[in-house]
Amino acid sequence: MESPPPPPTLPEEVILEILSCLPAKSVARLRTLSRSWRAALSSPFFLELHLRRANKAAPRLFCGSADFKAPVDIDDDDDDKWCFFAFQPGAGGRGGTPLRGLILVRCFDNGGYYVCNPCTGAVLALPDSTRPMKKTFRRSMAQPPPPFYLYVSYGLGYCAATRRYKVFRLFTGGGDGDGKDETCCEVFVLDALAYWRPTAGKPPQGCTVGENNPAVFLDGSLHFLCRDGSAVVTMNVGDETFGSLPAPAPAAGGEILRTITELDGRLCVCQRASESGDGPYHLWLYGGEETARWEKLCCIDPRSWPEDDRNLLRSRWIAPLCMYGEKIMLRTGNCRVFAVDPTGGVAGSPEILFRPDEHEATGGEFVDTLYPTLGLYEESLVPVGRTIEEMVFLSPATRAWSDVLKWLGGRTVAELSVVCREWRAVVTSDRFVRAHAAHPKVATSTRVRFVMDPAFGLPVDVDRVGEVGDDPDISEQPFPCGQPCRGLHAGPLRGALCVACSDRDANTIDVWALTNHNGNAASSAWTMEHRLELAAHSPEYSSEKTTVMGVDPTSGRVWVTTGESLGHYDPKTRELVTVYRVRWMDRLGDVVIGTKFCAVICQERMIRYPF
Repeated sequence: MESPPPPPTLPEEVILEILSCLPAKSVARLRTLSRSWRAALSSPFFLELHLRRANKAAPRLFCGSADFKAPVDIDDDDDDKWCFFAFQPGAGGRGGTPLRGLILVRCFDNGGYYVCNPCTGAVLALPDSTRPMKKTFRRSMAQPPPPFYLYVSYGLGYCAATRRYKVFRLFTGGGDGDGKDETCCEVFVLDALAYWRPTAGKPPQGCTVGENNPAVFLDGSLHFLCRDGSAVVTMNVGDETFGSLPAPAPAAGGEILRTITELDGRLCVCQRASESGDGPYHLWLYGGEETARWEKLCCIDPRSWPEDDRNLLRSRWIAPLCMYGEKIMLRTGNCRVFAVDPTGGVAGSPEILFRPDEHEATGGEFVDTLYPTLGLYEESLVPVGRTIEEMVFLSPATRAWSDVLKWLGGRTVAELSVVCREWRAVVTSDRFVRAHAAHPKVATSTRVRFVMDPAFGLPVDVDRVGEVGDDPDISEQPFPCGQPCRGLHAGPLRGALCVACSDRDANTIDVWALTNHNGNAASSAWTMEHRLELAAHSPEYSSEKTTVMGVDPTSGRVWVTTGESLGHYDPKTRELVTVYRVRWMDRLGDVVIGTKFCAVICQERMIRYPF
């Protein structure tokens, strides 16, 4: 008997055509069927095909949760981190803010930036974006101090020639104290570099941007709107050169708040008087290279709306999303979406399209912010690329250097971090910080540092105070400080819980330690580890005003401070050596007036706070 013929199969091209119409999450699940399916459904050809075929419906909206936490990867059991809503009124939609499925999100919780694909749940945290170093005032022993910048604006772009996604950030309002208003621009290339690098071209000087106005990508360029509305700075994503466009005429009403976005394939600027929370809002569209002029689209005046709608949509931030048929869809800072008809008088009454409080998934009190996690999304399988640590440690040479650098102290590693951007990316990665903190040599290394300025937190080692040229900051109030814990302060002495007991009559300090402490109170006992006899060192050091800072793990000497003097005590020889005294004191008899410094014990750690 002959075996039946095999069932007919569809050609692979037909299968890919069919699968390209499915939602991104469905295609992502199909990738797990086999290696061949994963390769076919992850190929650049299929990604482009899916991007074209799966986005022919009306505009779709994503909304973050009310807690404004950082984005996380989405899995089948964690869909409530992103909420998706589709508008299907039959009118059709045009335009939008996503870039080939990827979006740039600012986390309201910590200020960091993330590149996300809402459909697949892929998230990439951008380095040095929570508190950029260029926006941090860094006091330095070097003269002059490094420049810092007051303002920054981010933007996500795509280079079609290289098929690379790039995130740009434009710093403005900078200088080194000479009164000049400097600017600089950096670029982070997804899945190519692990650090920010300077752009090929230099941005124009004198402009000022704002973080609440992210750059708009259109026609191969990013567009940054100046805070004063004087111009629009353009950045060609391909060759990284700068240009400028004129800005629309300012509306009447004193100080004007401006928002730049994209509407129906054209640049759009929304203007509103800052002292008026209810508008009116003036929308302008740019005519492009042909006219190089701004045309006023409409004026939206909420004061003509019904009171309930006006109260519901009142916000400190409103911006257009896209065209909604013949209407304009807009979003507010508290994640509400509405549409208005630009031809209906003063833009007509609003049509409420989305309220997060009406949906269980987005229920909660949304803060009226300048950075709402709400926008349009596209069905896309485009990956965000490898993580920063994967890029950093991709090279065997980098991994070898990491193994070498973890033997060095924190101060040495910090100095080496300025050698090049590649080294800085290594030593600031979480992987290196964890390996460095766990290294036995580093775990036992400590040193004493002065807090030179509590306002800016500039610490200096005791043996390098003379190099700074200034004395440590002094105060009339004592500056209490705990012991270091993995590089941060608040913890025990020498790995055990210790208590220092002062005896004023004998002028001694006894240091007791809780030994064998493993969670069982019965197996723990207090033992006296050190006795500091201070009678021979009074009145500079007395048991009443001397504080035990810690024990040197190598020499066994005990560091002590009075706020006026700093020294180390040797329990074996009973000698106390003073390493620093306040250089100037105003004395009234035997009373010292207002001269307290802060000295702390630090560990050789690369841990940074805030995290």
